[in-house]
Amino acid sequence: MLLQCCKLALVLVLAAVNFSTASPATFEFALPELEGTISLGIYDRSGKLVRTLARHASILSFQIGLNGLISSWDGLTDDGKEALPGKYEIRGFVVGPIKVDSITFHFNDWVEKNDGPFPTTILAVACAPKGGLVFLWNALNSQQQLAYYDNSHTLRWVKNLGPPESSNPLLKAFTHPFLLEIQDNEISILNGERLSTFSTENGALKHAPIALPFAPTSACRKGSKFVLVAPGKLSGMTNSGTEWPISAPDGNVAEIFNTPNGFLALSPEGVVQEWSQGSWHRIPLPVLAKKIAPGFDNTIWVIADSFQNKEFLGLFSIQGEFLRKVHLPTSDVTFCLAAPLDEDKVFLLRSKLDRSSELIGYQFIKSPENKRTICEEF
Repeated sequence: MLLQCCKLALVLVLAAVNFSTASPATFEFALPELEGTISLGIYDRSGKLVRTLARHASILSFQIGLNGLISSWDGLTDDGKEALPGKYEIRGFVVGPIKVDSITFHFNDWVEKNDGPFPTTILAVACAPKGGLVFLWNALNSQQQLAYYDNSHTLRWVKNLGPPESSNPLLKAFTHPFLLEIQDNEISILNGERLSTFSTENGALKHAPIALPFAPTSACRKGSKFVLVAPGKLSGMTNSGTEWPISAPDGNVAEIFNTPNGFLALSPEGVVQEWSQGSWHRIPLPVLAKKIAPGFDNTIWVIADSFQNKEFLGLFSIQGEFLRKVHLPTSDVTFCLAAPLDEDKVFLLRSKLDRSSELIGYQFIKSPENKRTICEEF
C-alpha cells in the first residue's frame, strides 16, 4: 500500500581530485537505487563550494560509463577563475520519490501507541529563534499537527491540533492556516476569525483563542501587537483583543511582515512598502515581487520573475539594492517563504507537480571581502 511520497537527499563523497593543471578532471560515479534529479559540486578542503557542476539535472544530462555516470571539471570556479592547485572534493545528492509499501513498528511491550510524526501535506513553516523550525502539517493519523525542530534538526515535540471533524473549537483543525512569526517563545496561528498561541517549549496552548474583528488573509506580530490585513482592510490589535492605531499603506495589502524597524507590506501587484517611524514608503525594487520575507541585516528575500520570465530567488537591501539571486525550478511553485532575522539564510516550501511538498534552504556565504557572493543550497 502506498502510504506517502517524500523526498530523499543523499550526500555522496564521490572522489578527491588533486587539481594542479588546466586539464579537465574526469570522474565516474554510481547512483543509489533512486530515480530523481542530480546535483553535483566541487568543494575545497574547508568545505566551501567552489564550482557547481549540476543542479537538479536529469540522468540524461550525463554521459553513461561502464560503472556509472561520467562528469568532469575544467578547473574553473563559479566566477570563471582558475582554482588554486590542491585537493578538492566532489559532493552530490539525488532527490526523488520513495514508494512505501508498508510500515512495521517494533516496540517494547509497554509502548501502547506510536505518536511519531507522519506528515502527508506541509501547510506552513516558520523560523524559530536560534535556528529552529516550526511546521504545520496534515498527518496520517487524520490530525493536523504542530511540530518543532531545533537547530540540530532534532524533533523536539509534536502537538496534535485535532481532526477536521472535531466539534471542539480548541481542537478543530485549521482550514486556512497562517503561521505567524515566532516571538517571545510563542507560536501564533491564524485560522479564520480566531488567533491561537502555543508554547515553543512543549506545544501547549498558552492562551485561549482570540476572536478577531474579521477573517484576515495575512497578519504579523510585533511583541504583544498584531497587524491584520484583508482586501481593503488593515487593522492593529493587541493580544488582549483591543485595537491599536496604525495607518494603511497605499493600495491593497496581500501579505504583511514584521521587521526590526517596523513592517513590510506586499501588494497584490508586487509592490513592497515599508512602515517605519509612523509612515509608509515604497521600497524601489527593480522587480515586482511574488513572495517576500524580511531577512537578516536589513535585507529582503524576494521571489520574482526575471526579464526572461524565469522565476528566481533574490536578496535585496531594504533600500532596494540588488545583492544576489539564484534561479528556481520552473515546474515548482513556492507557497511559503520563511527567513530568520538572525541568520543569512531562507527556507522555501515548494509544491511539486506530483502534489508533494519540498523544503529547500538557501544561504549566502560571505567572501573574504565581506560581500555576499555565493548562494548555496542546504
